[in-house]
Amino acid sequence: LNRDNYPSASEDAMDKYPKGTLYLEPLMKFIDHMPNSGDVELALLKSHLLIEEVLTHILLKKAQNPQHLKKTQISFSSKATLARCFSDLDGSPWIWTALKKLNSARNSLAHDLDRNDFADKLEDFVSYVETTQGKIDPSLVSEKLSSFHYSVCNLYSALSAYAHFDPAGMGVLTILGLGKKNP
Repeated sequence: LNRDNYPSASEDAMDKYPKGTLYLEPLMKFIDHMPNSGDVELALLKSHLLIEEVLTHILLKKAQNPQHLKKTQISFSSKATLARCFSDLDGSPWIWTALKKLNSARNSLAHDLDRNDFADKLEDFVSYVETTQGKIDPSLVSEKLSSFHYSVCNLYSALSAYAHFDPAGMGVLTILGLGKKNP
């Protein structure tokens, strides 16, 4: 896939795509940011940030006064809870459980120097996503693309599709509540 073949997603551009149309910009951003080294720890950290970006987008889109939300630092867990409150994804409860499991694995990696339970929490996330969404064909798993990569891509894709997410309108400063860009 060549990124140049897909238009940048602005609000106007999103209006041009009928509901249900496959829009590849979020997936292209996900692929661009995932390490191609097979480093699962780095993939976890980056995917956590990418998913947090989508959660932030959902909250900003639903807020009546988003400027106040942009000035507030909110944890990943709180963003996920608030996004669930504001969403109509009741038919996809797996997303919210998967977010909790992903966050638990990320917190284990980030806050436990010895990583005593990191592998178990990561496997718990992968196992849950595979149980609820189907296992990936084992022939697709490699040293560079593990079951984790496929599972987290599944989660990111589901959230992005719901949010009609435009990654071009977000940035790290917006996620941290310091930016001025509007989603």
